[in-house]
Amino acid sequence: MSKTRDLADFVSAGNPLADGTIDVADINGITATAAEINILDGLTATTAELNNVAGINTSVQTQLDAKAPTASPTFTGTATYATLSDGTTTLTSTVAELNVLDGVTATTAEINYLDGVTSNIQTQFNALITDLVSDTTPQLGGDLDTNGNDINFGDSDKAIFGAGSDLQIYHTGSTNYFYALADININANTGVNIQAKNGEESIVAEADGAVTLYYDNAAKLATTATGINVTGDIIPAANASYDLGSTSFSFRNLYTNDLHLSNENLGQGNDVDGTTGNWTIQEGSDSLYIINNKNGKKYKFALELVE
Repeated sequence: MSKTRDLADFVSAGNPLADGTIDVADINGITATAAEINILDGLTATTAELNNVAGINTSVQTQLDAKAPTASPTFTGTATYATLSDGTTTLTSTVAELNVLDGVTATTAEINYLDGVTSNIQTQFNALITDLVSDTTPQLGGDLDTNGNDINFGDSDKAIFGAGSDLQIYHTGSTNYFYALADININANTGVNIQAKNGEESIVAEADGAVTLYYDNAAKLATTATGINVTGDIIPAANASYDLGSTSFSFRNLYTNDLHLSNENLGQGNDVDGTTGNWTIQEGSDSLYIINNKNGKKYKFALELVE
């Protein structure tokens, strides 16, 4: 073009722009300088950008798609053009371009609203661009679906449950914590397995069955319908400090093989002569024998038939 054109050049009798407005159809295919484009309702763009308006493929579209305003946006404009502003950046685009912005749809009337009137498009746009990082009190309007993604917690960041922060789950960088101010109830239909090391059982609670304690992945104590089963020795935590049964609650029967008796590890003798001993009682077919383990002498109990 040989001269600078203004809006009046387009609004002439018989001209496609005689209706007094400039829309996408009016500027489709026009090649002009940047200065000539700048007169179109304040739209600032390059020649290449105008030549692509009909395909809605402008840098304005790119800016709109990428821009996440830091404050609630406002919209102003005409039926053909609308302006998005967040107070720091103003972007101008066509109605058609706004209608493809991240799935937001609106009518021309909704975009061309008076100041102070909230429209559907502003409501939709605000919901799409919510800045969760800057929002210190974000709220959910429904259930949160992770859509197959993870929720990542940094070191010492906590997942907190309960009005009084009663349950907290977090990792400090070296230690995992499951902190609760009240009872912890674990309910399962098929059982509970606790592994202190991956692949090695520590506690196994079967549904309607035994609870088994393990040492280094080897079962040691299991509950049964009649009591407990023990695999291995039963050793008190301290010497001569604990009883098996009590004066009020004794065991009904004691089933054992050889019976070993010794008070040598007490540091004191018996109550009769103050000496210590180490004896083993064994069974014979007709007699009971007792062996003095200190000197190796063997004796037989004198038995009297009473039947």
